[in-house]
Amino acid sequence: MEIDEVYKRIQKYSSGDLTKALENASDINQKHKRNGDTLLHITCRLGRKDLVQILIESFHANPEIANNDGKRPLHEASQNDHLDCVEYLLERKVCVDSLKRADWTSLMLAAVKSSLNLIKVLIDYGASTNVRNKDGWTPIHIAVRSGRIEIVSYFLTIDSTLWETRSNNGRSILHTACIHGHCEMVKYLLRKTAISVHLKDSCGLNPLMDAVKGGSVDIIDLLVTNGANINDTDNLGKSCIHIAAQANQADVIKHLIKHHNVDINAQTTVGLSTALHIACKEHLKNIVKTLLELGANPALEDSRNRKAEEIARIVDAADCLSLLTN
Repeated sequence: MEIDEVYKRIQKYSSGDLTKALENASDINQKHKRNGDTLLHITCRLGRKDLVQILIESFHANPEIANNDGKRPLHEASQNDHLDCVEYLLERKVCVDSLKRADWTSLMLAAVKSSLNLIKVLIDYGASTNVRNKDGWTPIHIAVRSGRIEIVSYFLTIDSTLWETRSNNGRSILHTACIHGHCEMVKYLLRKTAISVHLKDSCGLNPLMDAVKGGSVDIIDLLVTNGANINDTDNLGKSCIHIAAQANQADVIKHLIKHHNVDINAQTTVGLSTALHIACKEHLKNIVKTLLELGANPALEDSRNRKAEEIARIVDAADCLSLLTN
């Protein structure tokens, strides 16, 4: 049978079916035309260790071959939480830290959703917790992004300094937890590490600002309780009220004003824009409405002597303009 036909049927194959189908195969490592997958990629993705074993031991399939995304069979097994396939491949000494396109290792892929047991096996076979992808993320960033406290805790038992890692643009794992709204993760990091709530990335954003962007008032309150400055500014002079407006977070704006005494008319230190100016520029009618209802002053001018109404006219934000002029 032709390899292309085997691709279509392999999910239903028994070991005997596969052996018979491949008796006259000319190239066991033939790649699928669309995605570059080989039969070994597919069987690892499906968790069919029985078929993986036949492909490698009986037909000498290449366990290090990459598909069009640079993924090898170990990547597929790791990402899809197939522990038996992972163990089998590692016992055959495949490279544990091979990189797929965008520089993700098997450990990084496993950190998203695979079991702690599988992650421990990868570590036991030498997987590195310090390899960085193209954005400077390490496995602990990815586990934090996925809200996996158990995995983060395990990584920290391997190396208690991993919480210090920063991405290429200076983002800490606390930034990551905040932007993705993982309140329990934030609590864990503040309790178990010495990470600072004042850390800033290359844009001047601190974790509190990311919590604002992510829309989590629980995380905002938690960070402020732990010393975060509600009036701190980023590199463009924007504070939390401006960032909330730009991120279309009406509930956060209400929370900041009601519970944190934030000045609704605060102006950026660069350009003197108010949240109302920013909302008009971004065509955010709902935010303009919210700000006006809460008492925002539409008469304030930016550094170029423009009121919010003029900004709305410039960017042709008709909905925002109607709220300001009626």
